[in-house]
Order: sequence, then structure tokens, then C-alpha cells
Amino acid sequence: IVEAALRPTMRFVALKSEAQQARAMLFRTRQMFIGQRTHASMCCRAMNGQRLMGHGDKTRGLPNPCGNDGMSAMRRVSRPGT
Repeated sequence: IVEAALRPTMRFVALKSEAQQARAMLFRTRQMFIGQRTHASMCCRAMNGQRLMGHGDKTRGLPNPCGNDGMSAMRRVSRPGT
């Protein structure tokens, strides 16, 4: 407060409304969930890749599809018959 009083050119930021704060909270929560989903899918891809590496040439060239739609395709490749 003392520093602000000593600087006459300092500007103050207006308070956010309750609706603006709610939107910001929803945005941050959504971003967090997207990050967690990405982390989980990358972990699954890495584990699937490590599991398939030990099987020699018969798994060479298996697709590692991108995106959330690719996760279901990867499950079909790693668990045939389900």
C-alpha cells in the first residue's frame, strides 16, 4: 500500500464480476481435464509400445493412431477378439 501511494502513476485493475470469475474457473478446469486425458493416453501409448517391443518382428509396423479416436483402435490392436 505504501509503495502504491508513493507511485502516483500506478493504475489499478478493475475487479472481475462473478460471471467472469465463473467462466475463468470453468476454462481452467476444462484445461486441467484435457491435460489429464492427454497424459493418460500418452501413458497408455508408451506402455503399449513397451509391451509390444518384446515380440520381435511380428509387431513391427503396428499403427499408433493419433487422437482420442485412435485410443479405441489401439485397444483393438492390442486385444484382438474384444
